Amino acid sequence: MPGMDGVEAIGHITRRYPDLRVIVLSMHSHLDFVRRAVASGACGYLMKDSAPAALEQALRCVMTEGSFFEGKLAQQLVPSPRASADDELTFRQVQILTVLAEGKSTKEIGYELGLSPKTVDVHRARIMQRLQLNDVASLTPYAVRKGLVKL
Repeated sequence: MPGMDGVEAIGHITRRYPDLRVIVLSMHSHLDFVRRAVASGACGYLMKDSAPAALEQALRCVMTEGSFFEGKLAQQLVPSPRASADDELTFRQVQILTVLAEGKSTKEIGYELGLSPKTVDVHRARIMQRLQLNDVASLTPYAVRKGLVKL
């Protein structure tokens, strides 16, 4: 989608139509993607390779119960007794981390996201603090592990 990704689109849609229920049909099964979608307003999430009956079930569940998440995703979404630091990243921090991991400079990130370079630096410092990483070089392997970027 030009100008925004699916998660941003969910946010725009749910703000404009608050009574609309959004179900995500995605190829991304990584928990970070699911959480971002839910935080943006999605009330259901299933994989593109799901059986057609699963989509029907999702539609019915969202209409009657308010939400639907496939078995594996539902199990992952149940909060663990101990939340990890990476669960604490904001949407903006995930955006900045993704672009950082792609190798862009502070100025390039600022230009791309409409932020000042100083703001990008502040976000980077907070990301590193939340993830308990001691150097900028550790951000890229983290982003790869989390499925935010591919090498």
